Amino acid sequence: MQIWLALLSFQSVCPSGALIQVISMRAHSFALFPGVFLFSIIQWSGVVYDKYQYPDWAEFCGWVLALASMLWIPGVAIYKIIKTPGSSIYQRICFLLRPDQEEMKAIEVREGLATHSEMQNL
Repeated sequence: MQIWLALLSFQSVCPSGALIQVISMRAHSFALFPGVFLFSIIQWSGVVYDKYQYPDWAEFCGWVLALASMLWIPGVAIYKIIKTPGSSIYQRICFLLRPDQEEMKAIEVREGLATHSEMQNL
């Protein structure tokens, strides 16, 4: 019951989001990706190629290279949530999920979606 109340409170704070998107975001993103990562670490048995076991330092370098690109996504997301003004985490996430109106106008002009008179008003 508490999960539904939390989802409904998120819906009331962020009315532009659909309930199914909130459920997907919470259930899939936050559970699936760390789950896959943890199970891959748990089941890790080392890199073997044609009966050759690679040394530990080579596997470590591979993990560093892989994580160097993957950790930016949650890292920047957490940084933006922390630095965005707002009284609750829900308000911060809703603010970050809204499209920027100036950027949307620039995209419309660039893609030719705005009319000539609309471009003059910009």
